[in-house]
Amino acid sequence: MREGWCVRRVGSCDRRRLEHLSRYFLRPALATERLELLEDGLYRYELKRSWADGTRAFLFEPLELVEKLAALIPIPRANLIRYHGVLAPASSWRSAVVPKSEDKKSLLCFRGRPGVPSDRVPWAWLLRRVFLVEVLRCDRCGGRREVLAVIGPVAVPRVLAHLGLPTTGPQPDGARAPPQTDWLAS
Repeated sequence: MREGWCVRRVGSCDRRRLEHLSRYFLRPALATERLELLEDGLYRYELKRSWADGTRAFLFEPLELVEKLAALIPIPRANLIRYHGVLAPASSWRSAVVPKSEDKKSLLCFRGRPGVPSDRVPWAWLLRRVFLVEVLRCDRCGGRREVLAVIGPVAVPRVLAHLGLPTTGPQPDGARAPPQTDWLAS
């Protein structure tokens, strides 16, 4: 174990200590009650305890404070949870507690095609879950819609005509002068 780290074990029945530990983990990165805007435009951040050299507070310019806060923001797509112990990636016991890939597939199986498990969640299921919209239900009869792929230069205009939509795209506008010479045209 690294120096300076300590392990806390809290029983599931000890609600007071469990809440205390949860509040510690979920605390914000900056104690806003100790941050103060001074009359001269500087920000003063008071320390919880004085340092050994006597420092009790820091003064920051507004841009400097934003710079310090921006450094606390994690980089995109980085894991914020680090696993240790049995769940660590190199643990010899990991295979005993983490489900095998077949188990994961059965947990994540969504019925796209019968008998074929998929790790991808269907878009219709996501729309229903997020927006409470049933996109695969017909508005007229209430039956299930089927999504078809229409491919080919002959099939596309026929389907569009059947739906009462235009079969040709909009005509493009003519080219215009480059932006530097727009003032010449007027």
